[in-house]
Amino acid sequence: AAYLAMFAAIIPFLVTRQPRLVRGTALIVGIAMIALTLSMTSKWGGSIFPGIEETGPGAEISKLSEIKAGNIKLREIRWRNTLFMILEHPLGIGPGNFEFGYLPYAGKWQQDPESDENSIVRSPHNGYLEAMAESGVPFGIFSIGLLLALGWSLAKTERHGGLDETVRALALGVLFFIAIDAIFA
Repeated sequence: AAYLAMFAAIIPFLVTRQPRLVRGTALIVGIAMIALTLSMTSKWGGSIFPGIEETGPGAEISKLSEIKAGNIKLREIRWRNTLFMILEHPLGIGPGNFEFGYLPYAGKWQQDPESDENSIVRSPHNGYLEAMAESGVPFGIFSIGLLLALGWSLAKTERHGGLDETVRALALGVLFFIAIDAIFA
């Protein structure tokens, strides 16, 4: 998720009128991030995942795919269960109360395999859902609207008399990073 968010943060540098050096550097950094991500699952790059046997790239990628598939399924379960919490408490359960409020909803859509009376789930792994579950739907709508308004304002800022192109691209990049990283946080 962080690599995806970092790559998205580079996009404004690639699409705005930046000097060739800035665009070239952003492109090289983006390609390097993709290569780094791919190297984590390849034989030549080694594995950062303990317990995965290094019997060849195919075996590593297969095991990594199983881990990722399980992680995706867990997030789907947790996100959908959290939606039930939001539907029943549209004004929220209070800031910092997700870990206490989630337990009754841990099986609303499907049983969360990591949640029981002996294990506390501290987050739905989605900043937007967590904000709406804790602070309410109005706060969630306001927060998303604020991000969109800020992005729109930055995108429409006049080149002359407004922000410098590089500053604008940097601000949009940071905004993209935050907006995308919050989906998987």
